[in-house]
Amino acid sequence: MRPRTLLALLTAPLATGCLVPRHDGFTTPQEAVLTFQSAYARDDEFREYDCLSRTMKEEQGLTQQIWSTARDRVFEPLGPLGRFVLRRNSLADNLVGGVRAENGVRLAYSVAGRRFDVRVEPEATFVLPDPAAGNAVGWPLTKETAFVDGVRFVVVIEVAQGSAAAMEAEGVPWALLENRWKIAGVSAEEERAATGTLEPLPAPNTRTIRVAAIRPERLGAALGVARLRFVLPLDDGRGGTLIVPGLARASDRFRWEAAAASSG
Repeated sequence: MRPRTLLALLTAPLATGCLVPRHDGFTTPQEAVLTFQSAYARDDEFREYDCLSRTMKEEQGLTQQIWSTARDRVFEPLGPLGRFVLRRNSLADNLVGGVRAENGVRLAYSVAGRRFDVRVEPEATFVLPDPAAGNAVGWPLTKETAFVDGVRFVVVIEVAQGSAAAMEAEGVPWALLENRWKIAGVSAEEERAATGTLEPLPAPNTRTIRVAAIRPERLGAALGVARLRFVLPLDDGRGGTLIVPGLARASDRFRWEAAAASSG
């Protein structure tokens, strides 16, 4: 057992009000795991579900409702004390190893005397600022929702009616295509030696394309949700094109900026 974990176990009864730091990001595999832990510590079932990859959701038939009802069983092997520690002892202090795996990486953590292997994979995501909520929102891409048409990138997303109306009327200042790391699976077993040291991933490579405006076309609406289609150019003036939704590297990011936003 790692010293930090042992210390957390010994002092757990005295630390009832100290949850792990709030975390919200998916730029690295480790960050995705910390975001999930932060959501778990605060019983944020919706954010937990957002941390799971589309592959995992499809393979296990997970919907938000199913996850909300089954999540307690997922953490049951830890026991009451282990779950208590997981809410208060950051996994950043308990990473014991990591290796590259097919379509992603595998991270090994040690919590309350047990080892958990977490498989994390990159997921192509279309990101927009939400004028109604005041934050950024991401939509995982599939072959059915995003494709390349000649020199154009076409993506269809579903947005709440209020946000959709604002996007149609005013456009959006930017749009982003990136890989976000999401949890694809978790396996638990008795603690053992680390699997190795995971080498740092390549630094992000952002390619920016400036356009006159970014405004969607409405395809339809139902039950308070509108379907919007964005069509964005792939040629950035340097003779290159983008290949989506599969990005060449996990760290690649492509960003479109509207002229008005760039000059403002």
